[in-house]
Parts: sequence; structure tokens; C-alpha cells
Amino acid sequence: MAVVVSVLGGFEVVVDGTPVPAASWRRRHAARLVKFLALAEGHRRHREQVLEALWPELPPDAAVRQLHKAAHYARGAIGVPGAVALSSDLVSLLPSADLTVDLEAFDVAAASAESAQRRLAGAHRGDEVLADEARRLAERAAALYPGDVLPEDPYETWADAARGSRRLQYLRLLRQADRWEDLVREDPTNEEAHVRVAHRLATRGDRAGALRQLDVLAEVLRDELGTVPGDTAATLRTTVLALPAADGAETTLLRGRPPSPVPEMSSPILGRVAELQQVSALLDQSRILTIVGPGGVGKTTLAIEAAHRRSAARAAEACFVDLAKASRADEVPGLVATELGMQLAGSDPLQMLREAMRGRRMVLVLDNFEHVIEAAALVPEIAARSRELEIVCTSRARLRVTNEQVLEVQPFAVPGDAGGGFDNDAVALFAHHASASDPHFALEPHRREVAEICRLVDGLPLAIKLAAGHVRTLPPPLLRQRLRQSLRSSFGGPREAPERQRTIPATIDWSLHLLGAPERELFRRMGVFAGAARLGAIEEVCMQPGQDVLAPLSQLVDQSLIRRVDAHDLEPRFSMLELMRERACEQLQASPEHDDIKRRHARHVAGWLERIEEDRWTTLASTWISMVVSELSEVRAAHAWARHSGDLVLAARICGSLGTFWHREGHHAEARRWVDASLEHLDELDSELAARNLMSAAFLSWNLDPVRARSFWEGAVSRFRASGNDRYLSYCLGLTAGTYIGAEQSYETAVGMCSEAIALGRRVGGGPLVAQSLNVLGELARVHGDDDLACTAYTEGRDLALAAGDLAHVSVFLANLAYIADHRGQYEQSLQLGREALLTCWGLGRRMMAAWTVSEIAGPLTGLGRPELAARLVGAGTSALDILGQTRHLGDLGEHERVVAALRASLGEDAYGRFAAEGGRLTLEEAVHLALSAT
Repeated sequence: MAVVVSVLGGFEVVVDGTPVPAASWRRRHAARLVKFLALAEGHRRHREQVLEALWPELPPDAAVRQLHKAAHYARGAIGVPGAVALSSDLVSLLPSADLTVDLEAFDVAAASAESAQRRLAGAHRGDEVLADEARRLAERAAALYPGDVLPEDPYETWADAARGSRRLQYLRLLRQADRWEDLVREDPTNEEAHVRVAHRLATRGDRAGALRQLDVLAEVLRDELGTVPGDTAATLRTTVLALPAADGAETTLLRGRPPSPVPEMSSPILGRVAELQQVSALLDQSRILTIVGPGGVGKTTLAIEAAHRRSAARAAEACFVDLAKASRADEVPGLVATELGMQLAGSDPLQMLREAMRGRRMVLVLDNFEHVIEAAALVPEIAARSRELEIVCTSRARLRVTNEQVLEVQPFAVPGDAGGGFDNDAVALFAHHASASDPHFALEPHRREVAEICRLVDGLPLAIKLAAGHVRTLPPPLLRQRLRQSLRSSFGGPREAPERQRTIPATIDWSLHLLGAPERELFRRMGVFAGAARLGAIEEVCMQPGQDVLAPLSQLVDQSLIRRVDAHDLEPRFSMLELMRERACEQLQASPEHDDIKRRHARHVAGWLERIEEDRWTTLASTWISMVVSELSEVRAAHAWARHSGDLVLAARICGSLGTFWHREGHHAEARRWVDASLEHLDELDSELAARNLMSAAFLSWNLDPVRARSFWEGAVSRFRASGNDRYLSYCLGLTAGTYIGAEQSYETAVGMCSEAIALGRRVGGGPLVAQSLNVLGELARVHGDDDLACTAYTEGRDLALAAGDLAHVSVFLANLAYIADHRGQYEQSLQLGREALLTCWGLGRRMMAAWTVSEIAGPLTGLGRPELAARLVGAGTSALDILGQTRHLGDLGEHERVVAALRASLGEDAYGRFAAEGGRLTLEEAVHLALSAT
């Protein structure tokens, strides 16, 4: 396994070529631990060094707990059980992986460049070959430095040394590579760099540019250091002044008044620190930048603030042009020229614009470009007139022009997002505008309601501002209830705002009016999806046969009405902000095609579930649960429509494909309502579909009423036997046998069913199918007291599940093998197996399995003399199962009662109750951490 950890320019972890999503690092301490170890020599540190660096304010015991918790979440984020290894005195990062840290590659390249520079210093003058090699090596090393070490952690003292030393090294490399312009940007007080740049400009005959550079040097030294330029700069200025001046009369004559200024912000910009840094970095790379994003996300605000900062830093002019004033693309050159202060007087606007921009040192903001996008070619044309001109465009779609850099602005993080809590930028923005609307507004009593409002509007700044404008009339709790109406009212926004920004529907409709009929139709139809939709689903549900989905979908993505999101399976999905989805739903509801699109969506979901149910035995053994989880919102929407429209067969198709999923994942209360409704019409379903619904009903009854579950499975068995469906006959035979666990008089009958199920499974070539029946056989044997047969069955089943990549089932076998080891007094082995099972299912996100397994670990802990911890885990597991609406399996009840009886005897009734209650107050996450980390 190959892992690359990047710390230069920002933190990222890539495992076998796949980046770990940023959302996986929602636990900040997990990321800090990985970063700290990545910077360490050999990627390991003594435990005390880690504790002192990361948790210096905590007592030792609390710091150790934080370390274990951070290590656990880091392993989960990276997806490697041994990602962070803890020993008695060392903490190591990925000791068993092929680990590369970008900082080390930079260090190696920089050392080579330094060595070449030393050889050059000792060589004879004029050694051009060696000089070229030194520059080439310096360029190569500098290219490996995308930015400072961990720029997102400016206040982490443990990163200061690495950050400072590498930045100094980078500045030396820029000097060695003769990259003086870059050195000026990175170190504005470097006098030699300014002089070198000015000298280059002078040798090219750019007298004005050279003088400007020397002026900038003088200003920087005065403001930053309180000094003046040295003799070298003074001599160069004298030389440059002696050069002939360029004829700039034509530019002077073209100007009639100063350019239209960039507006001053009426209030300070909140948040967007990272985005402002990105704007500056992107403009350093290319002088054309387009800020894109959905309407109301704050593109104009960001562009205005960036222009003010950029023009001040560069001592440049600034000009703001609102392109919404132009009704057609051919009006844009004249509008821009006018806002630049030019007197057109009947002249060709484009030609005058070309001439006026020559040599201009300016930051030009072109706002609202989306509705005159056909004029985009003008941007690179005028940019070519001056190397000192930077153009910042805002648009709901990128311009698609040469040298364009694009910054996509996202809504603010909201509660539930990574970094989105009650004290984030979205909440701060609401509080600011609410206070402006009502000076008596107090955030603290309403922090949760405000956070919920921000979440409901997806963190969209315009929606937050509009909602906050109503607090004088509606306090936050009532505003939360009437949020949709408030966003439709223009009362919450400022009077001077353009019409398109006074309500959320108007903002969305502004974008839609810029599109053609195919794009508006697809937008409306995508309102049928409850969440992020796969490309195939969009094509099947929203398009007619033969229609091209890519063209209109690409337009919607370009206009920021649809967002592409990448799921864990690397299949692109397409989603809407909730406010966009509401507007699409409204339009679909009012359309005559509403019922047809809803029916196509429900049929698509039913067919997709049926394919998943079939493929989970083979190609999807390891992923099918996650795939269904990712589509649950679509499944619920499809089932609700099928029931509401009276399509009982369609509803039954959905239920019949979810039985095993509900068994593995939970959601039983909802599932029972669905299945009970299908069973009321069982006689109206064909035999195969009826059998599948009986199978689902049995899963939901198994833990509550095994006899009732048996009757359902027996009904399914008879139907599958009659239809010749050997795969599902094998499956249901094994499951029917499981209802006899603990029934001594029926033990031989149940074993016989398992034997038939296993034989059928082997005949149809279903490894996971055989594993399922082997697990039931093991449960029967273990409860019956035949641990040898149980161990044999569990071991073969585990191997089959491993071969199929079905890790969820692997965790079940590991937990059952832990029972066997516990019976045999092999407590250390049992504890290890139980923890491995817990780590496996938790890493897959299987919360219900984790809740079962947490309690199972109590058995070996009791045998190892840790009854207090065991009692806490029993309480934690019981509480988690109650919250999930689950009970223990038949095969686990006896084991659980045995352990509880031993704990009561060891601790006494009162102490057991106290420790179990302590565990019951833990969250499932805390219980898993306790079970995995306790020594």
C-alpha cells in the first residue's frame, strides 16, 4: 500500500492514488496527530513528545485519552487499521505502508540545488554549464513547493520550525533560479529582488515599469522597515530616468474622468479568509480570474474585497463594472470603456478600449458576466494589452477563455458539515444582519435555532441575509417555522438590492432565464431526486430515449445550478442546494409531467435495488450496503410515491429487495410499516415477489418473534422451491434454520436445513451465500454446546467472506470466533478477535454491528479481571441498541446473560448497576473508542 502525505501548501493524504476526502478529517485532533507525525523524522515520536506538543494543557491521563481517540479517528479517516500505531513509548505513522511525505521530496531536491550552488561558487567564473545546472536544479526544487508548511495551521507552534526553515529555503531557491519577480511577491522587503526586476524592465525599454518597481520598493521599505533604498537602487533610478519616455499622450487624451471605483463594503466581510487567499494566489499565476458559484453565494462581495486588497498591495488603480447594465454582449466594450472614464464621442468602443488598456496598472472587476457570456472573448483580448492588468470576473458560469483561472465559491459550512458548528461563519453572518435589522437581537439565547436556519438554507449567504432581515418581526424559533415564506418576501433585503437578489426564487429564476429550454426542463425534472443523483439515474429518469443528457447537465453545472459531488465509489453524482431543489420541485409540481417523472423515478429505484440485490452475491459483496445507504433518500421518496399513487406492486418490489439490508443495517421501525403494508396485498403479488416480501418480513420479526419469522421464511421457502430459484431457496433455508437456535428438540432438523442450504449454495457457486448458512450452522452448534463444529463453520465462513471482500460479514465471523475463544478460556485471543471485529465494522460505518460487538468484548474482559470496564461496555452496548431500536440476536442472548451474571457476581449488584449506567451514558463513538483503546 502506497500513501502520500502532503503538508506543503495544505494538508492531504492519498492512499493508493485515492485522496482521503476532506470531510473525513472532521475530527481536528486526528488531522493534527497525522500532521505532527508526518513532520517528524522517521514519522514517529515518543509518546511524551506527542502529548506535550498536541495536548500541553491537559493532565497526563486526559492527554493519553485524547491521543487514543485521535489515533482511532485517524485510522478511520485514512481507512487503514494500523495507520497510527501506539506502543508503550512510541507513536508511529503508517509503519507498514510505503509512506511518502512531500516535504521530504522538497528537502532532497533543495539539497541537490544547494550542492550545485556551492560547486558553482567554487568554480571558475564563466562556467555556464555549471550555472545552468544550478538554475535548473533550483527551478526543479522550487516547483516542489506549492506553499508554506500547513498554512491552515498558522498557530500550531510545533509546525513553526518546519514552516520557517522551508520558507527560507524556498526563498533561496527563487534567488538561485533567477526568479526575481516571484521573490518580490514572496518577500516584498527583498531590495535585491526589486532592483533585479527593475533592471530587467529597463533593459527591455520599459522605463515606466522600471520606475514603478523602484517606487514600490521605496514604499515597502518606508512602510515596513522605516528605511530607504540603498545606493544600487538609487543608481538604477538615475539610469532609468535617463531613458527616453514612451509616448503616452493617446492614453491621456482618451480619459475623460476617473474610473468607476470599486464599491466600499457597507459592513466588514465575514469569513472567506481562505477564498481571499486563493484569489491572490490564482491572480499571481494568471491575470484572469473568474469567481463562479450559485446566485447568492457572495461572489460579488468576495470580488470587491479582493480588488480592494489587491489594488492596495500593488499600488494599482481599481475599477468596477456591473455588466448587468448591458442587455446584449455587443454592448459590453462600450460599457467597460465608459466605466473606465473614457469619452467615446462616437468612436469605436472596442478600439478605444484596446488603446486605453495598454500598459494600464489596474485591477478590473467585471461583475455579473453570466448573462453576457458571449462577450467573454473580450477579457483575454484586453488583458493582453498590459502585463500590469488583472481582471476579476464574477459569473454563475466560467468564461472558458485562454489563461482563465476559476475559483468556485461554496456556501458557508453549516452545522453537520466538516467545520460547521454553532460558532461558524454562517451563524456570525446571520447575527450581524439580524443585529442590523433589530438592535435588540441577542444571538446567545437562539444560537441553536439560528444554526438550524443556516443549515436549512445550505449556508447560502444571500438566504441567510434575507432570513436575518425578518428577526424584527419573527424571533428565530418562529422564523425557523416560517422560513420558506420569509425567503419569498423581499422585505428582509435592502431596498437598493437589484430585483433578482430580493428573494431566493428570483435569484434562481435569474439564472434559469439565461438558459435554453432543454436546460430548464432538466432542472425542473431533477427536482424529483431527493439527494445527489448518479448520471445513469438522471439519464433514465429525466431524459427520453436517445436524448443527450451531458449537454444540458453541463450547462446547469456551469451555471452553478447543479453541483457535481464525488462519492466514495468514485462515481460522479449531481446534486442541488436545498433551496434550488425546492424551486425545482415547485416547478415540477406545477408541470403536467409531474406524475410521469415521479413514476419513472420510482421504477428506476425499484429496478436499481433489484440489481443490487442480485449482484450482492457476487460483484458487490463488499459494497452493496454502502450503496443502498447512499441512496436511502431516493428509496424513501420512491416508496412514498408508490404508496401514495396506489402502485402496490412497485412498493412491494422496493420492500422485497431490502430485507437483508434492514437485517444488517437497521431502520426496522420504518421497514415494518412498509412491509406490513405490502403483506396486506400479498395475494395480489406474483409468487416470486411475494416470496421476497415474506423474506423481508421474516428479517424484521427474527429477534422479536422467531416463530413468526420462521413462518414467513417457510412461506418464502415453498415459493422459491416451486419456482426453482435455488439461490434464494438456499438463503431462506439457512435463515429458517436460524430460528431454531436454542431449541434443543429441533437441533438436528435445523442442522439438516443448514446442510441442504450449504449444498445448494455450493452448487450455485455463491461464496457469500454459503458463508451465510455456515454462520447459522455455527450459531446452532455454539448454543448447543458443540464449540468444535461451531469453530469449523465460523472459520470456513470467515474465509469465504474474506475471499468475497464482504468485510461486514467478516466482522460477524470474527465476533463469533471471539465467543469460542472466550469459552475456551483464551481471553487474550478472544479480546483481540472482538476488537478486530469492532474495528472492521466500525470502519465500514456499520453502527448496528458495532453496538452488538461492543457488548461482546465484555466477555473476555471479565475473564481478564477487568469487570468495571466490562460492565461499562455492556451498558454502552445496551443503550446503543435501544437507540437504534434493536435487540440482541438469539445466538447472543445466552452469551450476554452469562457475562452479565458473572459481572453481577464479581462486582455486586449495586456496583454493576453503577458501572453499566456509566456506560449507558456514552455515545456509541465513545463506547467504540473505549473498547478499542482500553489497556
